[in-house]
Amino acid sequence: GGGADVDNAPSAYERAKNAKLKRRIALANAAAAEFYGRCLRLLPSAGVARSHLLSRKITPLLVRTFALGYAPDAYFGPGSAPMERGDADGSAVARLRELGFDDDEMIAAGLAVRTRTGRLMDRFRGRLMVPIFDGGGRVAGFGGRALEGVDPPPDPEDVRTAAPPAFVPAKYINSPESELFVKGKMLFRQPALEGGGADAADAGDGADGDETDLQCDAPAVVVEGYFDVIALASIGVTDAVATMGTAISVEQLKMASKGKNRLVLCMDNDDAGRSAVERLCHSSVLRDVSVDSKVEILVASLPSGIKDPGEFAERCPDPTLFRMEVLDAARNWKEWYAEAAARRYDPSVASDGPGSLGSTCDRLAAFLHACVPAAAERGVLAYASAGILAESLLKKNGMEPEGENAEGAAALRIRIESNIL
Repeated sequence: GGGADVDNAPSAYERAKNAKLKRRIALANAAAAEFYGRCLRLLPSAGVARSHLLSRKITPLLVRTFALGYAPDAYFGPGSAPMERGDADGSAVARLRELGFDDDEMIAAGLAVRTRTGRLMDRFRGRLMVPIFDGGGRVAGFGGRALEGVDPPPDPEDVRTAAPPAFVPAKYINSPESELFVKGKMLFRQPALEGGGADAADAGDGADGDETDLQCDAPAVVVEGYFDVIALASIGVTDAVATMGTAISVEQLKMASKGKNRLVLCMDNDDAGRSAVERLCHSSVLRDVSVDSKVEILVASLPSGIKDPGEFAERCPDPTLFRMEVLDAARNWKEWYAEAAARRYDPSVASDGPGSLGSTCDRLAAFLHACVPAAAERGVLAYASAGILAESLLKKNGMEPEGENAEGAAALRIRIESNIL
């Protein structure tokens, strides 16, 4: 009965120990953010990071606003790329040791890993660093972006398996999950939506100032990458947040839509980005958030040739243009998915294969019955999807849906609509 729950409950000592560890992780992360920031400003080897920021039109003000930094190409500290002016020796591990953090705390914070020989090594090396703040303004973790010609091959003492000669570093790596950093429960730029805190403002030199005050009539914008958020902020679109590289959760969408009437999903303009939104639509996540939070959810499409929101901001540094061409043109998520699913139909696929007409109709039927409770709305969406499918089927047979084929096209559309419903 209830005794088992009592036995499994953490003791007062364990609770106090966990609370202390969370505080130490927060302090270690704050110290690391300060260290990375100094490295970006002072190290000659950070020139490639500064050049990258300049190429993306990220100004010094934005660097301070987002507390960006640089993790030196250093493994263990002393003797590896000393910092100018004697401020540090190039290793976050060495700097944190100077500040009194022990090995277990640095590992728990995700700032260090232990090698096969037992030495402690910096987790982030040769990377542009992006601190990720939690709702209380603490640095919960980091994202690290690889820079060309900077990220080193795996260290021979690394605890992980040696990589092949053609080793290519991951473009982005995040802090591992910790007592503070839980990817599915956080957003990049979360403090801007939740009001932040003194720590966030101090760390970001005004990261959560008046320029990020959100208005209810401006939609929250959910994007994929940290630098999409930063690029949009550079042109005055300050309502954007980014996910942590995982499937978007109900909790993240509720956080993003807090205090807002509308939420716009603006993912990367590639098949992976569209597929991610389709999976989200087909699940119950968007339905649940739209009902529970009473928020209108829309899906934005970027212009052809623009790969992500960051590129749009770099090419067209005009917030009015972004709002008009992207946000204002965003479509209701149910309408967007019904069309996207219909366009996945491949007339060349066998009748029982994925992408066939039967499979597409079944997928649409499952979506409509799970996510669209109103019969009238289901009918409208089914009719629109059936039109796309009928047109594709006719073209497969060398026929156009207009002119002398119009009557047959209309009858085919009705039959397909009936199959969907």
